[in-house]
Amino acid sequence: MFKKHIVAIVVSSIILLLMYIAYAFISKDDIMLMIQNQIEKNFHQKVEFSNVTLSVLPSLKVEIDDLALYENAFKTVEVKKLILNLNIDTLMEKRLVIESIELVSPTVTIIPSTAASEKSTDSNQSFDPEQLQVLKKLTIRDGTILYNNQYRLNRIDTELDITPQMITIAKFKATLGQNHLSTVLSGLINIQDERLSLNLAVKTNSLKTLLQQFDVNLSDQKKSLENFKFSGAIKADKNSFLLKNVKVALDDTHVDFEAVIKDYNLSTMAFRTTIDKIDLNRYLPTDANNTQRSQAEEEAEPAEDLAPLIEMVTRLRISNSVKIASLKIKNYELSDIFLKGKIADGKVNINPVTFKIYDGKFEGSIAVDLSDDEPKFNIKYKIKQADIEQIFKQRKVPELLSGRVNLLSRITTRGNNVESLLENAEADIALFGEDLLFKKYDIDRALVGFDKVTSFDMIDLAGVVAGPLGIILVNTYDAYEMKADLDKGGQTKIVKLMASWKIKNLVASARDVAIKTPKNRIAIKGDIDLKEARIQRLYIGILNKKGCAKYLQKIRTLNDGSIVADNKVGVITTPFKKLFDTDEDCRVFYKGRIK
Repeated sequence: MFKKHIVAIVVSSIILLLMYIAYAFISKDDIMLMIQNQIEKNFHQKVEFSNVTLSVLPSLKVEIDDLALYENAFKTVEVKKLILNLNIDTLMEKRLVIESIELVSPTVTIIPSTAASEKSTDSNQSFDPEQLQVLKKLTIRDGTILYNNQYRLNRIDTELDITPQMITIAKFKATLGQNHLSTVLSGLINIQDERLSLNLAVKTNSLKTLLQQFDVNLSDQKKSLENFKFSGAIKADKNSFLLKNVKVALDDTHVDFEAVIKDYNLSTMAFRTTIDKIDLNRYLPTDANNTQRSQAEEEAEPAEDLAPLIEMVTRLRISNSVKIASLKIKNYELSDIFLKGKIADGKVNINPVTFKIYDGKFEGSIAVDLSDDEPKFNIKYKIKQADIEQIFKQRKVPELLSGRVNLLSRITTRGNNVESLLENAEADIALFGEDLLFKKYDIDRALVGFDKVTSFDMIDLAGVVAGPLGIILVNTYDAYEMKADLDKGGQTKIVKLMASWKIKNLVASARDVAIKTPKNRIAIKGDIDLKEARIQRLYIGILNKKGCAKYLQKIRTLNDGSIVADNKVGVITTPFKKLFDTDEDCRVFYKGRIK
């Protein structure tokens, strides 16, 4: 045992002796000059430092204090302490090979400019990666990167273990902005197989403040864009890029996300998104800002050209699915949202689109064909058992009806801008329901003997019969201030409601629009100009058994936009034209489904 100790001591002494003999030929100044020349060769920048310390145990280590790099008298890099572990074998050959680098409190300042960019390109061309082939470890402590004296990445702590085949990121930590966004990264980079596997986590307690530093203002509302967290796995190889198990928390919204990109082409992506709840109103501008914009800009704003968007979509090949448990936007509240879509060969197909709205269920699909010169759109949807009272409430108009209704709609259009899409739109819309309640008054009682009344109008009733287009009537008519000589108390059971409209050239034409009460049938015929929100011609009729109008009233829009009912038709002194129900044939006013 004693002999072994003696041998170890002798061997160590010989090694130390050889090292000191080597340093007799290679001085500290020689080593520093080699380091200085190497930096200036690779980075084309002048090097300065204050002090150099050399140690040989447990390995050959060089510590350089206050290292600085200058480009045209501008300090681009400043390092409080640079610690290098050198390969002694190559040093004997007067070749500098660095095995590990540790940077303490480094600060890198980047000022973008054309000249700097060109010079940087030249520098990269002269950089010799062979110098780093035997680098085994890179450590950065409390680093800072300052871009354009405005954007700051600080508190950088990094530990990299390096082999010719693999880079292991033991840790990477950094903070973006003034202590607002913290980042943690770890993982593996397989150089030999060209694969990487990383875990990334990001969080901030003031996302809005951070975005404002980058001149991004998304919302002027308080308590929005505050807490933000991101975590997920990044996997990539030569053929694909994968985001897996991504979890995002924004304020009180939580998102699960996965995506794969093939051939590193963003146009070939598949993704899946699940969101628990999101209130988009928190991120929209306030109403005051919207009003200010609409008054100053909206009228002068030209029709939006969709050509750039269309060109981009034609290059995409994407499949996706999205689930959202709850969504609020403006006055709308949606829940149980699910949509599945595919974009390929210039065609967009989103089917199905489902969600709950107005306490009913929405089901629909969207198909867009961008392969022709003029894109074509085909939209179908239906809403089952919606609460019609919620529809009136959401539109902020008098809540005339209560009960459950169904809505069917099909819309087709074509065009390259928003204006042409609206002008070319054709639609079939049908609203129907049974056992509804008209809450304004008892229609049947009000119509008893009303042929003797000279100032009774049915604009509010027309708004109910018109169904989805009735909003135009009740939106511009004060249904609570009635000109009523009749008793309009009580309420009415609507046995059946049918409101089927055809829309073409921005004009809605009544096809089958009627209601049935326990004692009467009431129907509407005519057209509404949707572009101007004006009635072109509209008649509401009280029907007999044959569908002829016993009484008829014309409703029209005045020049000031108000809606009125004509008080007299022809020589009749009542607001209704009486077509007496006799045994003789009469002109049928309505022949739809309401019997």
